[in-house]
Amino acid sequence: MKRTTALFACIAAIGVLAAFTENSLFSQTIPVARVHKVQGTDVIISGKIGENLTMGVPVYVETESGIVVLQVYYPMQTMGKCRVVKGSIGVIRPGMGVFRGRGPQKAEGSTVQGKVRVIGGMSFVFVRAGEFLMGSPEGDGNDSEHPQHRVRVDGFSIGLHEVSQEQFKAVMNDSPSYFIGENLPVEKVTWDEAMEFCRRFGARYGVKARLPYEAEWEYACRAGSTTKYYWGDDLDLGFCWYEQNATGETQSCARRDPNAFGLYDLSGNVWEWCMDWYAADYYAAAPEKNPRGPAKGTERVMRGGAWTCGADDLRSATRSGEAPASRYTSIGFRVVIE
Repeated sequence: MKRTTALFACIAAIGVLAAFTENSLFSQTIPVARVHKVQGTDVIISGKIGENLTMGVPVYVETESGIVVLQVYYPMQTMGKCRVVKGSIGVIRPGMGVFRGRGPQKAEGSTVQGKVRVIGGMSFVFVRAGEFLMGSPEGDGNDSEHPQHRVRVDGFSIGLHEVSQEQFKAVMNDSPSYFIGENLPVEKVTWDEAMEFCRRFGARYGVKARLPYEAEWEYACRAGSTTKYYWGDDLDLGFCWYEQNATGETQSCARRDPNAFGLYDLSGNVWEWCMDWYAADYYAAAPEKNPRGPAKGTERVMRGGAWTCGADDLRSATRSGEAPASRYTSIGFRVVIE
């Protein structure tokens, strides 16, 4: 069983949509900390660091000369040491506000593809039809990720982030999760329970809801990228939660940076159930258009890694499988609307 990590309190779906503006992806006015002092090459920030920020988290300061991006490398309860990763330390002054993230981004650089629909308190991002190379190139990845092959998928709408406990309970009236929090991803959910959620959600709101097929999931995850991770070939803690930067538990939804389609938490936090049966050798015979997995099997596909996992499980091409009745604190799901 593979696993991983994740962090923070969730941006509620409607809050995320309201934050989109003409010039930036998010509008943020409340700082999470303040600059205490600049000490050599370190920026010391003060605030409730232990509650809001952990090691590796990106933060930024707005100065008259522009945005300066920092990375927390030594968090404490009320103070934290940061290194500058973009911009000049010389323009930072004590008292300046420190905000979570890498600063406002131009819409052209990180835009939600297609329309965003809010249904039953859940946000869905439309992903246009297209094609991509699925799997890993020869010499990279695991055997089950070969051969790398071209796949074409039809358009679909997919959850902005994994289903939260609040969203799950609104439909199912209860949550099986071990870690408790409305904005935490639901976990300890079986494949059948995830499918039942989709069935009830679809019936309540008059839509066809289901889990994503594996090819849809990887297409949405990659968001046009061909690198190891959807942000590049090197691990970047600003995008993911895994064993080295989580606190031994799941983390709130949508608190890491999104991919190029505007989707959150596709690397880490919880594994995500897919529709397909799992077979390690499926790629050798998979059709080019809208592959749906083997006709039968004993395990269902899971994607994305989790809060218990190592960095290798966070790769866009990583595949795993579990029995449909499996119930772990590292397994959740997101929903697709046709």
